[in-house]
Amino acid sequence: MNNTNIHAAQCDIWEIQDSTDSLNTVPPPGYSPETAHYLTGIRPVYDSLGRVMAQLSGIFLLYLSSQQRELPLDHSMFNLAKKQLDDCAEQLRAIQVPHKAVRHHGALYEMCQHLQQVSKSIDRIGTHQRNIFDDIDTRHVMRQLNKSQQCFIATSEPGANLSPVDFSHACCSCGVSKGA
Repeated sequence: MNNTNIHAAQCDIWEIQDSTDSLNTVPPPGYSPETAHYLTGIRPVYDSLGRVMAQLSGIFLLYLSSQQRELPLDHSMFNLAKKQLDDCAEQLRAIQVPHKAVRHHGALYEMCQHLQQVSKSIDRIGTHQRNIFDDIDTRHVMRQLNKSQQCFIATSEPGANLSPVDFSHACCSCGVSKGA
């Protein structure tokens, strides 16, 4: 049975681009040189913030679905998310921001702050057993994750490959020859 909706094993959709390798990123066309340089430099931060948001959301979901209503934080996913978040905050402070990108950068910084609040709240929740429906920290985490997602969507710039969803392989290219 040949199902054309499933990608073949050799399809390039399975290749994961290293978002930290900004040297291989071509500056997006249609922007001023300063803005293009900023967008090229900010992409690894944007991608990392998206991963951190997904990691913290997953950890929080584990807490919400836990039978014991506790959240053991000794696993590597939480520590990795916190480390990546610290790296993002540092990179956001270090990047040169052109005048036209000040609002964009501000929204990414705001997203980073919301995620830092999520991390702190998850730390507070820790391993304490609580009723999640009466818990102020739980509601705070949900609000902060929602605000983070709003910032993430607001800072998307598909022309610069800043997008919450990668549509570059919306249709499978398995059937298209490489020489075409």
